[in-house]
Amino acid sequence: MFKANMNKRGISAIVATVLIILITVAAVAIVWSVIIPLINNSIKGSSVCFDASTSLTIIGGSKTCKTKDNVSITISRSSRDFKLEDIQIQLIKSDGDSISVNAKNLSIKKGLPGINEQRVFIINKTDVGKTTDLNSIQSVKFAPIVITSDGEKKTCDASAGKAVPSCQ
Repeated sequence: MFKANMNKRGISAIVATVLIILITVAAVAIVWSVIIPLINNSIKGSSVCFDASTSLTIIGGSKTCKTKDNVSITISRSSRDFKLEDIQIQLIKSDGDSISVNAKNLSIKKGLPGINEQRVFIINKTDVGKTTDLNSIQSVKFAPIVITSDGEKKTCDASAGKAVPSCQ
């Protein structure tokens, strides 16, 4: 009789250990199934933005300059393939304020640069407001707006600023 009780105690300890292991595995599986899709979705959007940000550049020199009436910005695109929906152009004034315009909404329509192409975007007072002194623009940045693999529109981080000299 004494042996029978001892065996039952040993079996209940084994059952408890197995149950703890099963509960732990189930908890890990549930957490894993929730976290992995979140990580995958953020990686997809980040990779498209990385491609867009490294593919688009502002061409300096006489290609990007300003007058009192307009700012001319040349953006070049390399051979990386991604779905470019629009380009948000940010004009930074000498007082630190910025003005944002989308390339597709400019009054002078040029279209977006295709693969291995460049476009000159001309921003005039009609695009930013009649009272804006475009000669006060000190630098320009852009933020690509892309379509992710899920079909969602995503605005990427802005590029580094590029100085805008006066046109010669």
